[in-house]
Amino acid sequence: LTEWAVKALREFCLTESLFLPIYQTFFWKENAVGVRRWYVAQSKPHKELLVCKHLGRAFERKDILFPQIRRGTRLRPLFPSYLFFRTVIEVSENYRNIKYARGVLRILGDQNHLAFPVADEVIEVLQNRIDANGIIDQSHMMRVGQPVRVRIGPLKDLIGILEKPVSDDKRVQVLFKLLRYPLRAMLSIEDLEQIGA
Repeated sequence: LTEWAVKALREFCLTESLFLPIYQTFFWKENAVGVRRWYVAQSKPHKELLVCKHLGRAFERKDILFPQIRRGTRLRPLFPSYLFFRTVIEVSENYRNIKYARGVLRILGDQNHLAFPVADEVIEVLQNRIDANGIIDQSHMMRVGQPVRVRIGPLKDLIGILEKPVSDDKRVQVLFKLLRYPLRAMLSIEDLEQIGA
């Protein structure tokens, strides 16, 4: 479907609520009509929790995904200003509930404002890594052999290799090479950050 045809169809329908269902029904074959799919909403900066609260009024909790990562006692968004929601987007009421929710900047899509669905596999990977509160514990993300940097303390800014996995008391063994000699240190997982990816 050419851009000209999309513009013509949009003008013919006059409103977004008429255009979206017609376009997706006849031309957007990747998204079967009436199927609940995952999509991405971009929020205004630092308004993700506000958006979750407002979407929670229109959707079930299981249909909203805002993964956060725990670093020590601090929580931060895994994807700042982005959250996932599952709905039948062709239903104009659902589309409006999201697009005009307080704090929402836009729904990710193409230049014609047609929402792009997110692959179920991506959502599945995220859901497998989060706990019941939507939080990813950073200790689950660090792997043996991965380079890490010390964030605080006397070894601050030293780079080492994670040598032993996270223990029950949230400590890891890190191997540093200093002046040709190996140095092993047991450090709290909260004191480290991963480098490279």
